Amino acid sequence: MKKKSLNNFITKNYSYLILIFIIAISFIYQLSLFLLYPYSYGVDGAYYDLNVKNILETGLMWSDDNPFVFYYFALWSMFLSNVTLGIKVGITTLCSLIPLPTFFIIRKITKNNIAALFGAFVSTFNPLLFRMMGDFVKNSVGVLFMLCFTYFFIITCEKKHSLKKSILYYGLSLLFLILTIFTHIYPTGFIVGFVFIYLIYSIIYSLVVFKKLPWSEIKIISFLTISAGCIILIGYFISPEYFDQFSKIYQFVNGLLHFSLRFPVFKQPPKEMPDIWLNSVIISILGIITISGIIIIVIDLIKKRKSPKYIQYIGFYLIIYFPIYLIVPNISKIPSPFPLPQNPIFDLLNLLTTFPVAAGISLICFEIYRNKNDKILNRIKGSIIAIFLMSTLLSLSFIPFEWRTRFEIMNFVPISLLIGYSLKKLNMGKKRLAAIFIIGFYSTSMIIQTNYFCFYSFQPILTHGGEEDLLYLKNYVESNSSLAGSIVLVQDLGIYYFTILITGLNAKKSGNPDELALEYNETIFEIIPNMGSHIFLPPDVKIIRNETYGQFIIILANETFHD
Repeated sequence: MKKKSLNNFITKNYSYLILIFIIAISFIYQLSLFLLYPYSYGVDGAYYDLNVKNILETGLMWSDDNPFVFYYFALWSMFLSNVTLGIKVGITTLCSLIPLPTFFIIRKITKNNIAALFGAFVSTFNPLLFRMMGDFVKNSVGVLFMLCFTYFFIITCEKKHSLKKSILYYGLSLLFLILTIFTHIYPTGFIVGFVFIYLIYSIIYSLVVFKKLPWSEIKIISFLTISAGCIILIGYFISPEYFDQFSKIYQFVNGLLHFSLRFPVFKQPPKEMPDIWLNSVIISILGIITISGIIIIVIDLIKKRKSPKYIQYIGFYLIIYFPIYLIVPNISKIPSPFPLPQNPIFDLLNLLTTFPVAAGISLICFEIYRNKNDKILNRIKGSIIAIFLMSTLLSLSFIPFEWRTRFEIMNFVPISLLIGYSLKKLNMGKKRLAAIFIIGFYSTSMIIQTNYFCFYSFQPILTHGGEEDLLYLKNYVESNSSLAGSIVLVQDLGIYYFTILITGLNAKKSGNPDELALEYNETIFEIIPNMGSHIFLPPDVKIIRNETYGQFIIILANETFHD
């Protein structure tokens, strides 16, 4: 009897058990990679250590920034008695949960557990996620809250709940919106764009199909906007330093107003001259594909939608493929502290990823096209279309480079949702074999891509030799009282944070050594990367440390003696 009950429980809840397994494996995999090195990862690695350390010592942050993740990491650091370990465990605890909202979003729109599980797996074993976790920690945590907001926003807009449940779902939507706002500006901006596009979609859809405005969505979005706006305003008056990130909105708008349209420079690394001929060929091919799809759909409309279903679907697929090519970035071309070596297999797997992603959004468009009166489901599908359009828009070349690269990394979200949705129709009869093949092939592909990226790029910018260099500088200054108050010039941002963390000295990111010495009346040290080759230095410069195994050359750039 017990065995039968256990079997019934597993049969009934297999999707949740597999989801828990995916989350557990994700946590173990992410944490194992973080524990390969003793330092925090990425350019901003030590920045998190500095803030958490300062919170533990004073209760306040070291810098003005969105506060949530730093205080969250501080709790883990207190529990584990180690700041760096607390940050790493904190990151993996939240980022390994990304499959959870991904699963529920896909299941909501597909009613298919297998498709939802596949999308959840792709969301966590994805090189774009690890690129974000390695360098943009707040952003990756913000994506989790962004996905949770998306799920509860979709449910809130369904209009089929009791008043009590509607208030609950609205409250949860607002909660995750606020958490996103207090975590990072990029996922916050994505939510704003997503909601705006969804509202436009709902208005057009309601006017065309039902000849009326979607007042329910308008009310929900208005309430969310007013509620979030009031909370931000109150928070700004209480602690304006925590809202410094919102200044980036001005920078973003200013960048848009001064853009030069270069459409499209595909997947080119920064400062690299694009292959104009190859780029022109790609544009031409994608343009022909898109125009062919438009022609197919226009002819079908003329025929009053009487073309075979597969012809209609192919038409949408051809139209959609162009923006999907933009949404699925080549991770080896995205700027990174540790660029990936060129690998044709990696690039091929990346290209193949575009096909099921395009299949997912094409299927949504096809279903809406064929079943325009499917009121509830088409509203839900509209949210995915809004995410797709938002991701496409933010991948275009007129978006300022700094913002575009961040949003390209966030594109693992639409990739996961759409690649999961593409499996919707492949779950019964003869199609089961095709589903197994697709799941097996693309799961293996994502694991290969993730491992390839992590092997070369998922690591800290500080080495053991670099830590010894900085400790040597710290001891050098502490052993001579006349050097107290010395300043270190470090032009590398990531090493700048590590220098402050390890040495405790006052550091500057830019400036001239002589001018700094004159301004502060202090001894000026300078840290230069040790490239393993001869470096030209003025003859009067004193080299403090230059070990063959070291990461840096430390020089006494300007010496001021004190009594």
